[in-house]
Amino acid sequence: MGEIGKNFEPDSKDFSILEHLERDASLTTKKLAAILGMPQTTVHNRIRKLKELGIVKKLVAVLDYSKLNKPLTAYVLIDIAYQEHDEISKRLAAMPFITEVNAVTGANDILIKVRAKDAEELGSILLRNLKRIGGVARTETMLVLDIVK
Repeated sequence: MGEIGKNFEPDSKDFSILEHLERDASLTTKKLAAILGMPQTTVHNRIRKLKELGIVKKLVAVLDYSKLNKPLTAYVLIDIAYQEHDEISKRLAAMPFITEVNAVTGANDILIKVRAKDAEELGSILLRNLKRIGGVARTETMLVLDIVK
């Protein structure tokens, strides 16, 4: 692997490790080494380096929301009326049914990802929570019909 910092260039081995970890972060270094045909210490050291460099920020669990009785996914575009962007983003991020809060470019200011039990719960989230946040001028909701990737 290259030097730490600006000169670092991930090679094909790094990308292979990243690809497998992205698919299944629970893979042990031993199992990953066997899959990739690399020594376990090499895999371990490369993962450690990728973490140190901030390329791998964290390894997370991917939840099956249908088993948590939250099968409905919606993306909500939010326009804010005034420049309280940081405060509104923090309030949104604190809500348990919101799994992502993103500042975006374009006609809208914020994009959030919401998980809900059904359309009724989603409606409640939109009407009782989002619309009551001061500074939220308008929302546009898009329901996810199918997750391809």
